[in-house]
Amino acid sequence: MNLKFKSATARLFMYFFTLAVVGTALFQIPIFYSSKQQIPLIDALFTTISAICVTGLSTVDMSVFSSAGFVLLMLLIEAGGFGLVAFFTIYLVFSSGKVSLINRNIIKDYFTEDAEVEAKGILFRILGITFSVQALGALFLAIFLRNSGEQNYIFYGIFLSISAFCNAGFSPYSDSLA
Repeated sequence: MNLKFKSATARLFMYFFTLAVVGTALFQIPIFYSSKQQIPLIDALFTTISAICVTGLSTVDMSVFSSAGFVLLMLLIEAGGFGLVAFFTIYLVFSSGKVSLINRNIIKDYFTEDAEVEAKGILFRILGITFSVQALGALFLAIFLRNSGEQNYIFYGIFLSISAFCNAGFSPYSDSLA
């Protein structure tokens, strides 16, 4: 069976569907939990979809996740947040074979000074800006968390920065950010 998804909607669906399946499957591996008890499949699916759709909802206490579990959450949040931006950019550039003058000017104003618009260049620029802002946020959060006595201040600073930048709303703390 040859599965070629030609429509933009089908490709976007397959991107998020694949992320959901892979994330849920990975959350079935015990290394992602702080104890030997893993969460039920439905909770793993809910948490994964919440991460890739950047809603930040979880049916389980976040303390069940190990550092590896938080890294997986960060990767899912990044993939979900960047997926829409990347897909929209590629769709915008290649939807009609040519970029309209209005869209070209929008892209030019926000992303590049060149009149020639290239999707790959724009995506790398978006990635660079994203990671720069997240790194700056992680630095500020790590300083704040260190001053408040948090032992894992660097790791939690990175996690919170990614979660905040992507508007995901996840917190590594059991009581959220209270």
